[in-house]
Amino acid sequence: ASSVRLSFVCLLLSALALRAGLPDYKLGDIAGEDVITPVALTAPNVKATEDLKRREASRVQMIFRFNPVAATEAEADLRASFATARSAFEDAAQRKLKGKPLNELVIGSPLFQQVVTAARQRAAGFPLMEQLAPKWARNETDDAAQTALLRELRAVMSHPVIASRVPGYGPRSSVRLVNVAAFDELIEPKEVEQRGRLVPGDDVLALPRASRQVQSNLLAQLRGAGPYLAKFVRTNAMADVEMTQLLRSQRTANLAVLDHYQPGQTLIRQGQVIDENALVALAEVDDLWAVGAWYQCFEPVSDREVLRLMDGCSGDRASSAAATPRRGTSDRL
Repeated sequence: ASSVRLSFVCLLLSALALRAGLPDYKLGDIAGEDVITPVALTAPNVKATEDLKRREASRVQMIFRFNPVAATEAEADLRASFATARSAFEDAAQRKLKGKPLNELVIGSPLFQQVVTAARQRAAGFPLMEQLAPKWARNETDDAAQTALLRELRAVMSHPVIASRVPGYGPRSSVRLVNVAAFDELIEPKEVEQRGRLVPGDDVLALPRASRQVQSNLLAQLRGAGPYLAKFVRTNAMADVEMTQLLRSQRTANLAVLDHYQPGQTLIRQGQVIDENALVALAEVDDLWAVGAWYQCFEPVSDREVLRLMDGCSGDRASSAAATPRRGTSDRL
């Protein structure tokens, strides 16, 4: 027991001496001498920990809020536009016919062209007036044209459509879509997994791309309506960067890569450039000098016995120093 206590006191003296002599290095300094730990030491490896956290964070998909109601609204607006254009034609026809039935309007006649021109002015921007006016004059439906445009609009709006590309998001990575009734809807982090679904990243369309895509598959007779149709495409998704960062932080909060040092192992070598890992190791040595953590590993001893053992330890160290040739300058104790 006495030898164990003697070892403890000698260890204590070494630790106190090391702490008193710890160099005050800054990042980028050059080490002037070796620094050796007298005790077992565990210190975080800063760069390896950052790399690990970066890899793990990337496993949490970017969160996008997706509002399917936007597609319903876009389709309703397109139907309303058709209804407005037909109403403009019928009103113009009634004025030109002066109360006569619409079926008396002769398709292709000068009067018919006047009606079409007046209707076009009232329904500015509607590109199918000439094409649909004969149907409306015969009191027929415009379902074929309307259905073809709705089909293309619905296909594009089934994708998440965002205003622009988002930093940290790539089309090769999957994303998690969370359906919401409104973009500002309150969502708890635990709900993301339950309510969300994974989709390929290239399913997410930026608005300019979506506007081009909605025109790409139109029937030949409707291609002139492409720019008109593109105006009904709108954003229905937005990146929830804050939620993504929160979930990534939760995943990586307790991750660390640790470097383990044994008693007598060199922490810093003379001539070494002081990096973040070296600074962290020095800080750990400085923190561990609090001998209460070490002292708990040994049986309690009285103050008088500690003093006696310290004298013995000092004597042993002096004898050892006299019998051993001096070594190079080092912080090892």
